[in-house]
Amino acid sequence: MQGRPSHLGILAKFEWMADLGCLLKVESLQTALAQAEAERISMSKVHSENLDLRNQVQLLEQRLQESDVEIRSQLRMYEEEVQAFQASLEGLKAEAQVGTMQIAVGEMPWDFWSSMMLRIEALMLDSLITQVKSLCSWKVVSDVQNLFWRAGNPLVFFPSFS
Repeated sequence: MQGRPSHLGILAKFEWMADLGCLLKVESLQTALAQAEAERISMSKVHSENLDLRNQVQLLEQRLQESDVEIRSQLRMYEEEVQAFQASLEGLKAEAQVGTMQIAVGEMPWDFWSSMMLRIEALMLDSLITQVKSLCSWKVVSDVQNLFWRAGNPLVFFPSFS
């Protein structure tokens, strides 16, 4: 009978050790579960951030495409305006060349002749004024010479020679 209690003691020890092992396994499983839950939460956050970033990238790509379309339309309008300007400039050049070659003298407008006469008169008046100025300067020199010789004393006019 003594064998039984010894078996019972060993059995109890094994049961206690099994319980302790189970407890350790449960604790390690709980720790692993807590870590897995923390990783799941962080992965969930990372996943939601990735979705947000993808949405932002899609919005930016959409805005980029819209601005690209707007820039291209503005560029097309600019090119059309430049072409229209070039065409009108070429037309004006052609009209100016044709206009100056084909208009007869008698068909020139009155404004043209009026401005032409004003320019000619201005040139003639400028020439006349230049001539009058040169004559006036000769007259002044002549008057000074006459006074000088009439006085009979040339030193009167030039005191530094006395």
